[in-house]
Amino acid sequence: MCNPILASNISFSIKENLPYVPPPPPLKLCRNITLVIYRSFLRLLFCSMRSGKARSYGLNRIMPKPLHTPENTDPRRKDRRRTGRASSVAGGFSLLELLIVVAIVIILAATAIPTFLTAYYNTRLKSAVSDISGFMQTARMRAARQNTVYTIQYRPTGATEEAYLDLINTGVFQNGDPELTFAPSITPAAGAPTGAGGTPTPYVLVGDTAGVTYDNATILGYSPRGLPCAYVVGVCNTPAAGYFVYYFKDKRPTNVGWGAVVVTRAGRTKTVVWNGTSWQ
Repeated sequence: MCNPILASNISFSIKENLPYVPPPPPLKLCRNITLVIYRSFLRLLFCSMRSGKARSYGLNRIMPKPLHTPENTDPRRKDRRRTGRASSVAGGFSLLELLIVVAIVIILAATAIPTFLTAYYNTRLKSAVSDISGFMQTARMRAARQNTVYTIQYRPTGATEEAYLDLINTGVFQNGDPELTFAPSITPAAGAPTGAGGTPTPYVLVGDTAGVTYDNATILGYSPRGLPCAYVVGVCNTPAAGYFVYYFKDKRPTNVGWGAVVVTRAGRTKTVVWNGTSWQ
């Protein structure tokens, strides 16, 4: 701010041939200096706006509009302005840019679609083996509750396969037997895979040292105590000599997926899926 006391002591250089002019009053001098600074600031701001530097700081919002702007009378310059504005609004993509975008989309789709399909097939297979695992647990609890022996059998039904709980252990489906229908692509395997010809290696239950493994060639039964057994013509001896692994295949367009339900000698179940290198 301007100091009136300091302003009153300002002396101007006076030449010999000019009459002496007394200094203006202090308040008037401060006002004049403030106006000069303000006008200089506005002039500098206006020049910066016209050069495009003030827009990045948002200073054009506080810049007052000029009182008079000379009109441009050159019709060619007006036409150039209109043409530039229209081209900036109606700008589009060239054919080369569209081809590049299409190529990128095709490359991304080619890499993402197989991964997505594999995840979809694995989810479908996990759902199927989870369903049969729950079906086995239902049979186990029902056998313990009814104090009898029940077996789980499989049969084809047209285009699909199904598992059913044989309530009278005849090996033939009867009306009223609980059943579970698989998806059309899911089928029970004939036996354990061998690891040859693209098939997985047989599943090994870590911690079980019995050395005996039952697979799809064995009928799974549950005793009145709810323990699993290798059922043979009315005989269900428990505890079983080993654990059970029942394999299921998922037919896919390019390969076959493998899943399994593991039943321990205590009757607990868990599901596993072959991921191409190991059981998970």
